[in-house]
Amino acid sequence: MAEADLGALGAQLGSGGHTTLHELVHYAIAGWNGPLVYKKYRGPDEDPRRLEQIVQLRGQLTPARRAALDQIAAWPRQVVHDRAGDVTGVVLPRIPDEYIATIVSPTGRQLVTPRELQYLLIDPSRSKRLGWPTPNPQERLFLCRDFAGALSLLHDDLDVVFGDINHVNELFRLRPETGVYLVDCDAVRPRGIETPHKQLNTPDWVPPEGGELCLATDRYKLALFVLRTLVPGAATQTDPALAARALDGAGMVLLRQALANDPAVRPTAAEWHRYFTTLLGGHEPPPPSPEDAFFRRPPIR
Repeated sequence: MAEADLGALGAQLGSGGHTTLHELVHYAIAGWNGPLVYKKYRGPDEDPRRLEQIVQLRGQLTPARRAALDQIAAWPRQVVHDRAGDVTGVVLPRIPDEYIATIVSPTGRQLVTPRELQYLLIDPSRSKRLGWPTPNPQERLFLCRDFAGALSLLHDDLDVVFGDINHVNELFRLRPETGVYLVDCDAVRPRGIETPHKQLNTPDWVPPEGGELCLATDRYKLALFVLRTLVPGAATQTDPALAARALDGAGMVLLRQALANDPAVRPTAAEWHRYFTTLLGGHEPPPPSPEDAFFRRPPIR
C-alpha cells in the first residue's frame, strides 16, 4: 500500500535506532477492529519480498490459528511503499493495553512503557525496594509455558525463525491471566528463503555456534528465557544448574539439552510447552500479587 494512503499520522509512540512508531488515527483495515500503528523505517528496507511474505503468512492460517497469532504477536498487517516503490515501513496492531505498564520511578516520575521481559529478570530484592513487580515462582512457570507456546506457533504453523529473542522483544502480563506478546515481528525470517536481511543477536543472548540464526538458535534463546525468568537476578547467566530449585528432573534434562553446544539435541518449543503444561497440571495461574499494582492498567486511549 502507498504511504500517502495512511492519512495524517498521529502521535509518535516510540523510536529505535532505525525506526519510529506512529499512531494511525484515520486508517483502518477490513476485518480488524483494533488500533493500528505505523512502524516507519528511516531508510528503505533491503528485502521487500521478505516483508510481503511475512504479511501473507498470517493470511494463510486457518481463522482459529490466525486468532491465536493475533493474541500473541504484533504481526505486520501491510507493507508500506513510497511513490518510488521503496518500502518505508509496515502497519502493525497496537500493543494491547494489558501489555503496557505505568511505571513509577524512584524519583516519582511516571512512565508509560511496554511490560518487557527485562522486568522479570531483576533480582527480587531490588524489585521490592523499587516497588516493582516480583512474580511468584508459579507465575514464572506459567510465563515460560506461554512463551514456549507462542514460539511453537511461529515455528510449527508459520515456519519462521524469530531470531532476536532478548529482554525487550517479549512482553508479559500477569492479569487477567498470564500471557506473552511478541514484538519486532517484522524482523522474523521465513525459513527456506534467501534474503539479504541479516537477523541479529542481542548481547548476552548469543548462541554458542554463531552463524545464521535458525530454529536451533531460537531454541537456545528459549532456554535462556526459561533460565532467566525462573532465576531472577541471573539475567546474563547460561548455567542450567542455577535452575535446579525451579525445575524438576525432567525440566533439568530439557534445560541442559537446550543450552548444549550441540544444536541437534535442543528441545523444540512444542516440547517445552508440553512439559510446562504437564508440570502445571492444567491449573489456572494464581491471582496477581500486590506488587502487580506497578503494572496497573492505563486508561484506554
